[in-house]
Amino acid sequence: MKIFWISLVVLILSLSLATAESLKPEPLQLTIKSDKQAYKVGEKIKLEITIKNNSDKETIIFWNSKEPEVYSEEIGVYNVAMYVMSQNEPVYIKPKGNAAKILSVTFDKRFRPLCGEVRLVFLYSNIAMPIDFITKPDQEIFAGTLIFNTIIIEVTEQLIAENEAIELAKKACIGRLEVPPDAPVVVELKDKVYIVTFKTQWPKGTLGGDYYARVSVDAASGEVLEILGSD
Repeated sequence: MKIFWISLVVLILSLSLATAESLKPEPLQLTIKSDKQAYKVGEKIKLEITIKNNSDKETIIFWNSKEPEVYSEEIGVYNVAMYVMSQNEPVYIKPKGNAAKILSVTFDKRFRPLCGEVRLVFLYSNIAMPIDFITKPDQEIFAGTLIFNTIIIEVTEQLIAENEAIELAKKACIGRLEVPPDAPVVVELKDKVYIVTFKTQWPKGTLGGDYYARVSVDAASGEVLEILGSD
């Protein structure tokens, strides 16, 4: 019976220690916030990164000031990844203290099909312990990966101007279709596509096509989608 009670006490103590360990905060905690809620494609997104040091030692992280890699493995979710090495700027975080850094991210035209509500996941990774960096006894270098769950922003399309669409259409016709410099131009916007038509002007009684060229230009990316000549 005595052995049973001893075993029970040991089990309770083990469970208590395990629970306390699981509730213990991570040595470093990372949070991010954006400077505003909505952005246009191509606009810089400024992120404020805060790293909290929960340990009893001064923690050193390395910071890469270059624009981070952005990639997506899931629709509507973008990973903002920073990979660092010991050659990057060291940041010293006091015990129980915080460090804040500003990071810029650009959502370029690659992200146009997924405009709307977007989730950002920031990933900080320092997986290689530096061998040439000297630390004091009360300091430690963080090596590993920090991931902040999610922040939600809105990314909106920024359509190119009508005159820009005309210039893109003119360039697209060079070497393919002959368009007189003084040809009248008609521009329509349909479903985020500019239809640029260079109309013909024939003398009265002369038969000919209605236009020299009709060019479809993506209004968001500026990509020329189609070039047609009149029969």
